[in-house]
Amino acid sequence: MEKFSQIAAAHIRKVEEQLVAAKARVAALELELAKTKRAFEALGEDDDAEGAVAETAILPSEPANSYGRMSIKALAMEALQTHFRNGATAVELLDHFSKAYGRKDVPRTSLSPQLTILKNEGKINREGLIWRVVENG
Repeated sequence: MEKFSQIAAAHIRKVEEQLVAAKARVAALELELAKTKRAFEALGEDDDAEGAVAETAILPSEPANSYGRMSIKALAMEALQTHFRNGATAVELLDHFSKAYGRKDVPRTSLSPQLTILKNEGKINREGLIWRVVENG
């Protein structure tokens, strides 16, 4: 039987991973918002809406940093939960890490063991080459 301290520590780790993933999602949304605002401003239209957008522009100073600090496990869960709801191969995940998160530093040899750990934790499963999030995982 697990001790309370073990259960609490596991819960803390889970919540910390969720927090990192949530911060990464916020950073991605901030980046998308900033890009949209810059694109809108670039249109050069001279109406009130443009001024309102320019006045409220929030540009993240280092949007990729949230992803840069995420563990490979957290990156995998983030990608599977938000971008690959129907699952993805390890190669697709690596491609997504690189293109969407700017994480070109994740080798396949590091991703595979982390996917296996997530599988053993009951968070994801694998069907053939496709990794998917387990509902309520």
